[in-house]
Amino acid sequence: MVYRSPIPRRVKLDALALCSQGYSNKHSSNVFGISKRAIQRSRKKLRVHGDIEGGRRKHGRKPKFDDTMVNVLSLYDVANSVVVSKASVCKSDSLFDGALQCL
Repeated sequence: MVYRSPIPRRVKLDALALCSQGYSNKHSSNVFGISKRAIQRSRKKLRVHGDIEGGRRKHGRKPKFDDTMVNVLSLYDVANSVVVSKASVCKSDSLFDGALQCL
């Protein structure tokens, strides 16, 4: 069986397991229908990255917020909720004036 699409993870793991039992890459590739090179690549990725699928680059846009910005935004939300809760307790014609008087 020749794979035209990406080789399933289970097949790669089974081929590496057969190789670890003492069989050659050639024998394992014939049994599972994959190339010797695919087994070599999987073994190298396992050794270098700790996983047979490892080493892929991340695609897409970098996130705008880092961890510090998330913390700042959560503090902003807390401060905002305190102002709104105090403003709703105070009686005033204008929400802005009431918020200033309550602070």
